[in-house]
Amino acid sequence: MLILNEKAKVKDLDRKLLEVKQKELDDYLIKNVKNLPLFIPEYGINIGNRYLTKNEINSDETYMKKVSNYIYATNQGYFYNSRNNKKNYGKANAWDYMTITLKGKTTTVNNALYDNLVESIKEGYVVHHLDHNKQNNKLSNLAMITRGDNLRERFKYDKDLGKKMAKQKTNFYILNETNQTLYKNKSSMASDLDMLISAINKVIDGTWTQYKGYKFRYLEPEEQIEAENYISFSNKHKKVKLSQLTF
Repeated sequence: MLILNEKAKVKDLDRKLLEVKQKELDDYLIKNVKNLPLFIPEYGINIGNRYLTKNEINSDETYMKKVSNYIYATNQGYFYNSRNNKKNYGKANAWDYMTITLKGKTTTVNNALYDNLVESIKEGYVVHHLDHNKQNNKLSNLAMITRGDNLRERFKYDKDLGKKMAKQKTNFYILNETNQTLYKNKSSMASDLDMLISAINKVIDGTWTQYKGYKFRYLEPEEQIEAENYISFSNKHKKVKLSQLTF
């Protein structure tokens, strides 16, 4: 009977020791969960707060990084919503770049993925699609190059780009040369400066040289391409002072 009691005590001691060790492990995991790679079933590996390695960038495996509530950036060219289990590849804008709204700000998917998963986009650089397919935002298809190189690449790849953009000029940003402000469209400038759209049109088509003391114009195709690489207007912010921009 004494032997059985001793065995029971040993088992009870082992159980208590196991509980202590488990609690220590649980406490450690809770404290360090942000820095640990976690597996999200069927979707990929959460890398925490770090950037991806070169091998991870080019991997067929899916790597993820949380960028806001329920939203994860992935190396496979989309954002994943853990709340509804949906992939968001973005929505094409007027120039076929895929865009997405994060934390109330609309930006291009290629910029958002690169900035969150690879490195911060350097001043004077843009994120280029290596295969020239703007809807292929896999990290293996993205590279950071200078704005000048990007512009040359685009015109080299598409000889008719200038003509195509000229036909779409009504979607171009408007440069107010007088107050040195770039506006998303005619409506945003009209609202900001208390103007009539009909009067704005007369200046733009050359009938008038100015309106209310302001001279303004659409950007040229080359300017528009460059501007879209570093300006992301949102529903709330539809203008930007040129002094705030770096070229």
